[in-house]
This record gives sequence, C-alpha cells and structure tokens, in this order.
Amino acid sequence: MLTIDLSALARNYDTLKAQVAPTCTVAGVVKANGYGTGAIEAAMALYKRGCRTFFVAHETEGVTLRKVMPHDIEIAIFNGLGTGSIEGFKTHKLIPCLSSQKDVILWHETSLPAILNFDTGMSRLGFSNTDTETILADPSPLSDLKLRAIMSHLVSSEEPANSLNDIQLERFQKIVSLFPDTPKSLANSSGIYLGEPYHFDMVRPGYALYGGNPTPTLKNPMNHVVTLAPEILQIKQVQAGATAGYNSTYTFPRDTHIAVLNIGYADGLLRLASNRASFNFQGVPCPIRGRVSMDLTIVELPDTLPTIPKEGDRLELLGASQSVDTLADIIGTNGYEILTSLGTRYKREYISN
Repeated sequence: MLTIDLSALARNYDTLKAQVAPTCTVAGVVKANGYGTGAIEAAMALYKRGCRTFFVAHETEGVTLRKVMPHDIEIAIFNGLGTGSIEGFKTHKLIPCLSSQKDVILWHETSLPAILNFDTGMSRLGFSNTDTETILADPSPLSDLKLRAIMSHLVSSEEPANSLNDIQLERFQKIVSLFPDTPKSLANSSGIYLGEPYHFDMVRPGYALYGGNPTPTLKNPMNHVVTLAPEILQIKQVQAGATAGYNSTYTFPRDTHIAVLNIGYADGLLRLASNRASFNFQGVPCPIRGRVSMDLTIVELPDTLPTIPKEGDRLELLGASQSVDTLADIIGTNGYEILTSLGTRYKREYISN
C-alpha cells in the first residue's frame, strides 16, 4: 500500500512559505504525477493552503490539472511549447516557459502570458548564452510579450558552498535588471534555503513538498509524506546454500526465514535496491536478498525480529522508519528518482487530518 499524507504535504508548504517574504509567491511543482504522489490530489491539498500557481513539465500534465482544478489557478509548463501546436496552450490557458527566439516568435501571435526561461548554467532548456547576449544588447523584441515572469534554474542549490550558486545569481541579476517590472523566479526547493537573495518574487519548490530534504547537509526540515508498505505474499524457510532470485546473486549461509513481497521493479522498486536496501518490520531491518524481480521481492526475516510476521502483514520501505533520502543514499540514486518511479499498480491511500 502507498499512503500519501496530504496534511504533511500541506505542512511542508507552510514550512517553505515561512522561509520567504510574505510578498513572495510560493508555487507548487506537481510534475511527474506530483512526484509520484498523485498530481491532482497534491495540487488540491496545496490549493487549500493558498497555492494558486503550479508548474508541470508537459502540456498534457497542464491540461489534466486545468480540467479538474478551480479556475483561479495559473499553470506553467516548464518544457514550453515543444514542437507542437500552441492551440492547446491557448484553449487551456497554460503559461509556457519560452526558451528560445523561435518560441518567442511562435508565442508573439497570442496575447497570453508567458515566462522567459534563461539558461544561467544548467545547459538544459533556456535562452542560450548567444541569445541572452542579444537580448541584453537589445531587449525591445520582447517588449510586446505579456510576461508573467523571468526564470532560471539552479544547478547545485543543495550544495550551499558551491560557487556556481553565486555565479548563477549574478548572471540572473544581470538579466532581470532589464525587466524591472516583471516578477522573477530562481529558487527551487534547496534554493529557498540559500537565503533571501535567491528568492526574488516567486520560488518553485517541488521535492521538498513531498518530504525530500532540501538541506542535505542538515536535518530534514520537512515532514515525510509517503509511506510505502507492501504486503507479504508468502513466508517460507530456505536451507543453507539456497539462492535467491534471478541468476542466484545471493546465497543463504544458513537456514533462514524469508518473505516474498508483493512489489517489484514494475512498481518502482529500482533494481539498484537488489542486495542493498532493506524493508522494516517492528523496527528491525529486513534486507533484500537477490535481485528485485518485476513483481516480487525477497527479503530475509532476521532472527532478531520480536515476532515473525505472517502472510498479509506489511513491511515498510518508505516512511517513518526510512526516508526517501536514506533509501536513495543506500542504493546509489536520488530521492527524486525513487518518488517519480512509484508505479500505477499501488493502491494509493490519501490521509488528511
């Protein structure tokens, strides 16, 4: 079962909002199905806390939100116009993040708002250095655009001592000086904790809303939102010398109780977790043995368990016993990948108090 604590998500929004000035907009990033939690449910929880500006990656995500959310929200599309038609943006009142002169030319035929996205160091989407220099020399071609905001994206905001943070800030300040009356946005979740100079008029938290740590070198100020606890399908005892899973990547050194869990890589439990990560039962880690299969995972039930679980009981992978960041560190990825990999087969239970 995948349990999403919407009250915790709302509290995380409040925590982030408390870090910025009252005049600073705190947008909600709900792309990738709300980081695996459910975009609509997450957006509605944020809406109830006062959030009125949302970011997603793709037009289709924006259309989904627009169809069900209250009409007084803004929906911005990080990936911009792409290579398709602008009609969907116009019909559903979506705000594209424009990243090139080509985008500007396409959008000029509308009178709808847009965000200008400048690349200040990521080398992803955004006006290139050449385009930026052209704009700095003569911004007049942009004067007819209805600008909702100017934005860029931080490369290493989770590393406060990284000099690139200051370099990007300086580049961004130079760009936005040409647009004194346009709102400005630079900070993501970790960027909020770099301090007031990075906040400008709007911040765009995503990962932290869902319980990820925006300050990896410090204690996590966020509440955990996601609890993942699959059920046990079968318990058995294997003999010393037996092997676990495909290609026999683990050999049991002694007679061992094991549990076969109703979860696999098709559900988002990455194969990186094989022979590395553990589930938790009654405060005791139950390590994964062998390779994670598509639909099933084998765990060892240690002798130190106060009681042996029974079939139908649940072992916790994410939650109070193990954060998404801790699991990510163990298996060698990041929490973003873990959350956004959460599959569609889970029964998602939403709680709020």
